[in-house]
Amino acid sequence: MCELSDGTVVTPGQLVPWLTTADLERIVFDGPSRVIDVGVKQRLFGGATRRAVEVRDRFCTGFACDEPAARCEVDHVLPYALGGLTVQDNGRLRCPAHHDGRRKRPRAGPEP
Repeated sequence: MCELSDGTVVTPGQLVPWLTTADLERIVFDGPSRVIDVGVKQRLFGGATRRAVEVRDRFCTGFACDEPAARCEVDHVLPYALGGLTVQDNGRLRCPAHHDGRRKRPRAGPEP
């Protein structure tokens, strides 16, 4: 099903003339209110994908850290710059200290 941002349902054929200038967003639902995928081309975790990681992890996943989700960022396990996708399975909660600490630390071995 294709739907415009105002809720108007259209056929894929009706969209063809606009494909060169339109902003398209793919959202996959499992039932009327359960979003299961919002695409992977965005750089930052947001919306339902971010919320899914927050609910799953609840706290920073850094070693012995209990910083709550509200004070965390969602970090790519496999970095986006290396092809890591912005999907729930590649996201983890990290407090600013653990998220920023990883960027500054030399990549000598596995991260705790």
